[in-house]
Amino acid sequence: MNNRTLTYNVLPQQDTLLDDYFSFLTNINGTMKFYEKEVYSIPTADWSEQAINDLKVYECPNSGKYLMNHKPLYITFRKKGGGEMDKLFKIEDIIILNFHDDYETFLKDVNYSEDYRKRVKDYVDYMLKNKIWSALPKDEKQVFMLSNKAIELKNKPKPKNGNNSFRTYYELADLLNEDLV
Repeated sequence: MNNRTLTYNVLPQQDTLLDDYFSFLTNINGTMKFYEKEVYSIPTADWSEQAINDLKVYECPNSGKYLMNHKPLYITFRKKGGGEMDKLFKIEDIIILNFHDDYETFLKDVNYSEDYRKRVKDYVDYMLKNKIWSALPKDEKQVFMLSNKAIELKNKPKPKNGNNSFRTYYELADLLNEDLV
């Protein structure tokens, strides 16, 4: 049996998607990772989309239909009016947080980077200032910390059935395929 090394011919920083995908699939902490569906896709409102694009933070309840089957590599957000997806965001981390009970403690917790704490604070300020929240929510939330670099989906894929009210997983190849539209 031959011992072969996997290589690929993409210059660093030239193709972020291929570089990220290759990195996730091979030798993460010495183990090979396999993914059936690498992208989590959810519908968003205009206010949520603005917070995602500006702050790279998304949150949703940590219960019921909002719980994920597994942590995907990427997340994409479907726009209203048909579910067009225009960007992929790498999920850096998911923080479980009860804003009402634990927000002040979180802001002081040095186990989280200063960047994460600032982005969450800016998100809370955005939600209160725009009256999306009247007060800090009392339920536990999943707070998605997204990469600052988004990958543009040039073909703008949409769900085939036109329904935009569900959460689902997609294969990365499906979202990059022109035929999904």
